[in-house]
Amino acid sequence: MNPLEIKTGSAYSSGDFGNSWYVWQVVDIFIDSEKQKITRYRVMAGENRRKTFSCLLAEFSEKVRYEVKLNENSWRRVG
Repeated sequence: MNPLEIKTGSAYSSGDFGNSWYVWQVVDIFIDSEKQKITRYRVMAGENRRKTFSCLLAEFSEKVRYEVKLNENSWRRVG
């Protein structure tokens, strides 16, 4: 996914199935002391649910496939 499309507050899916399926919500995007864009995200579905992690925005954009929104009890692809 294009890093410029990733927004704070939005949720994104790995697009995989079974145990490889994840949904991550972007908590924050900021620039660190080395002038690199960092993404802080929370795992909403999948292994390590409810935990928060950080990585380079470029790395995050490589593992997400599309944006999703919670609809009742299921995650639905946006668009």
